[in-house]
Amino acid sequence: MPPQAGSPEPGPPAGRLAYSVDEAAHLTGLSRDLLYDQMRRGNLDYLKVGRRRLITRQHLEQFLHLSPAPGPSAAPAGRPRS
Repeated sequence: MPPQAGSPEPGPPAGRLAYSVDEAAHLTGLSRDLLYDQMRRGNLDYLKVGRRRLITRQHLEQFLHLSPAPGPSAAPAGRPRS
């Protein structure tokens, strides 16, 4: 089926399970450098497949705080009250 007039530009489908770093950057509007930096710091989880790094939809949602992180659910630590 050919694309209809006025349809968005083709890009990585949002329903995929995993994305390349370039695709994740395009989907989120964040830069590749920022994503690589966050992976290096351990703030953004990813899968290593050969030499490729794949970021799953779940990893992106957790990084962007769209879904709760797995494990014990604890409220983020706030500033201690005096």
